Amino acid sequence: MKKLFLFLFLSLLMSPIWALRCFTDYRVFHLPASINEGKDEPYIEFYFDLDGYSFTTTGEGNEKTIGAEFLITISKDQKIIGYKKFKASYPWTNETQQKQQCMAIERIPVSNGNLEIDIEISDLGNVNLTAQKLHDEIQVINLDKGAFISDINWIKAYSVTTEPNGFSKSGYDIFPLLSDTRYDEEEKMDFYCEVYNTDLYFGADPFIVQYQILDKNLQVVQGF
Repeated sequence: MKKLFLFLFLSLLMSPIWALRCFTDYRVFHLPASINEGKDEPYIEFYFDLDGYSFTTTGEGNEKTIGAEFLITISKDQKIIGYKKFKASYPWTNETQQKQQCMAIERIPVSNGNLEIDIEISDLGNVNLTAQKLHDEIQVINLDKGAFISDINWIKAYSVTTEPNGFSKSGYDIFPLLSDTRYDEEEKMDFYCEVYNTDLYFGADPFIVQYQILDKNLQVVQGF
């Protein structure tokens, strides 16, 4: 699957300093029929991490905020099969708030096949600022028989869920790391993925999941 992040990172390097900056990525997951009203269905999970300093502050005093409007369109065979338009805003009054993660997440059901993704990100505080536009093409293949694994997410941070939200999964709030770059000094590399249909393939028997992390030269990274 092509990675939207690399395209976005390059576009940020070539953007003027007054352009909107929002790191964007996505992963494909699956809803098994057993928990989705009898229908096997893939979905795409989109992640957005705003650079708050590139957005226009609105409000006064202790009510200052920044925000973005997101438009996601997914097409297949020149027909729109998925569409979401939503807004997200964040308090932006003091230094503590300005150090917070300004992240948003959205999930859109799709179908298997070759898909086109178009994303438009606009500044809620300045309608005249040029929107950030992204385009990507992916192929979604999910198996309806046998066991298989979702896309894999690097994890920036996670914590026990105290109040369910869009980032909550299996009792934890999981915040993705929107980069494939890791550094030698890192002592851990957390990741998240989902394994599907193990009951159909293994039955009730226990099973073992093994994994390796490879570097850009396809060499095994030791110690993880």
